[in-house]
Amino acid sequence: MTIVYEIDKDLEEIVPAFLEGRKKDTEIIKKCVLEKNFEELRSVGHKLKGTAGSYGFMGLSKIGAKIEEAAKSSNIEALKKLSLEYEDHIKQVEVKFI
Repeated sequence: MTIVYEIDKDLEEIVPAFLEGRKKDTEIIKKCVLEKNFEELRSVGHKLKGTAGSYGFMGLSKIGAKIEEAAKSSNIEALKKLSLEYEDHIKQVEVKFI
């Protein structure tokens, strides 16, 4: 399944680098979950929530918010599920510039 985001054409030059960084976040998130590094997960989730939302990737932003909240409450089971959800989501992203 593909998740299509319609993104402002003015962002066309910077979105590929943004998405590449988000793909790298999958490894950071996995590592932090294994290490139960809740503070780093909270930080990554918070940044993801804000930056993804500002670029127009609202689905990623929502996952970031969930990661942030689960990390605040040290909910490792939710974080394991969210790690997989995030990885799956990022693999399916397709951008259409408008």
